[in-house]
Amino acid sequence: MRRKKVVLSAIVLFLAALIFILINNWQDKSIVCFGKKCFDVELAKTQQEHELGLMFRKELKKNRGMLFVFETEDFYSFWMKNTFISLDIIWMDEAGEVVFISKDNKLCIENYCPLIQSDKKAKYVLELNSGSVEGNNIFIGEKAIMQLKGQ
Repeated sequence: MRRKKVVLSAIVLFLAALIFILINNWQDKSIVCFGKKCFDVELAKTQQEHELGLMFRKELKKNRGMLFVFETEDFYSFWMKNTFISLDIIWMDEAGEVVFISKDNKLCIENYCPLIQSDKKAKYVLELNSGSVEGNNIFIGEKAIMQLKGQ
């Protein structure tokens, strides 16, 4: 009887710990919202994460994206080398205001891979599935609300 109580107590503690971890992970996810439309985003904060980005991925689920977070506002260039997903790219300043948008960027063809660059400085760059900008009416001057994990 005592052994059953110990096992039952261990199971209850394990389940409570699991629920706690799941709730904390759910609340700690990074989100970028434009008005009422929100995207779950993966953060790219390190130089290595910036360089890899979404390269070699075959899909990006709906309402998902990658947010590049830089130390300072500057002119940041992107390209679509080894990126198999067509993307909309959104540059935002330190306040989260959209300063530049490049829509429907596709995989580079052979050795030609043009740079995609904002004409304004940005601190954040968001990559979303192609069509997300038009489909969600995202525009230059709009302010994003960001909840970033680990920030």
